[in-house]
Amino acid sequence: FNPWKIKENNAKNVVEVVDFVGKNGEFDPESIVRNQVPVILKNSWISSQWQTGDGMWSLGNLGSTCPKESLAEGFVYSQTDDPVFIMFRTQRSDNDNKRKLLTFHSEFDVVEKISGISLAEIIESPSDVHRYFFGPAEAFCPTAVDKIQGFERLFIRDRRARDYQLDIKPTPTMWASGPNVTAQLHYDPSHNFHTLLSGTKKITLYSPSAWSQIALYPSNHPAHRQLQHGAELPQGLSADEIIEIEIVAGDVLYIPPYWFHLIQAGPEETGAVSMTVVSPSFQEQLFMRYVHSSLEEKFSWIKENSTRLAVVSLVVSGILHNLSKHPRDFLHNLISSRRYAKMANAIGEEVRGSNCNREPQASLSEYIVSKTNAYIQRVTAAFQGIQGRKKGKGKQESKSTIETNRWADAIAEMLLADFVEIILTWAFHGNSIHVPGHIVSCL
Repeated sequence: FNPWKIKENNAKNVVEVVDFVGKNGEFDPESIVRNQVPVILKNSWISSQWQTGDGMWSLGNLGSTCPKESLAEGFVYSQTDDPVFIMFRTQRSDNDNKRKLLTFHSEFDVVEKISGISLAEIIESPSDVHRYFFGPAEAFCPTAVDKIQGFERLFIRDRRARDYQLDIKPTPTMWASGPNVTAQLHYDPSHNFHTLLSGTKKITLYSPSAWSQIALYPSNHPAHRQLQHGAELPQGLSADEIIEIEIVAGDVLYIPPYWFHLIQAGPEETGAVSMTVVSPSFQEQLFMRYVHSSLEEKFSWIKENSTRLAVVSLVVSGILHNLSKHPRDFLHNLISSRRYAKMANAIGEEVRGSNCNREPQASLSEYIVSKTNAYIQRVTAAFQGIQGRKKGKGKQESKSTIETNRWADAIAEMLLADFVEIILTWAFHGNSIHVPGHIVSCL
């Protein structure tokens, strides 16, 4: 790996480029992800084995070889005028509160999810219509999967997560779009090997440390992890926080976990087709195993809203103290990154501070306080593991093939922001409509 590493200068930063020309194209995926920084792989075994860039992967060819009805297995979005797509991952709900969140700024009113369309029709759409497809490759086009043998070699199994007993199958996802279609700035919690099969793409990457300057949808929003509709891209970042690159057919881009990326297809009329193989990161697995939804497991017997809110206040203050986070600084970053006031106004929920409990511990029984303190220690240990300081249950971290990266603290803050929203949603018995106002006024 190292002897073939070269540097390529770009407008904003330097990205690692590994060119395997004359080196038989073989590489070890674990060595690529070790430092958790973006890397471009050129002339790898993928380029030749998957026959990238020779026309086979164009939307026109795929449209004629893939069965039309199988596209119902994926998601085809159609949108007029604006080529920037905000992807939503849940269905509309009969629940009024969720429906309000779905229609925030009306971005989902102009996006239509359709089925029964061929890939060829994506590039033959009217000039004012933009279409974007993504879905599991094996579900919509078995013929294509037959031509990408070896994709499971790109799947990363982090040794630090071996105790979690998660049975996760490596699955390639296909993405296809017409010219200039853009996937809104977002982050994924997983390792991502993004292979461009056809066309070109321009990609802007932001490091996790930029999270507080990016207006993200809250964790309870169906467009979670994406830049909010109408929000500006972050400005004034340091040189190590932003990277701008272009990739061509045959290139493989490794996008580390929690790195933000804005992906724009090139202007070619044939569109762009890519394949991704994602693997859950250690931080993602640790968060899901020990933090996400864990409050409901421990305190489901508490029914009163006021008691639940007191528990949440105690949990938040205790974890921030244990992680040496200043509450005012953390909450400032959380509120600025989520634009809560604007969102609350958009869905008709006034931001106001009713029922704020300024002394939560005084209103709780000794038994609940004891249980809460034990829970705080457990969650603190998990976040210390995410920071790279400890492993999950408080044990010292063992040696791993994947290094703790310098953005670990920022990643922990991103997940801590999600955690605060998740436990407040629990406090309101799943009614997330009150979360923005409570955070702004009470925490």
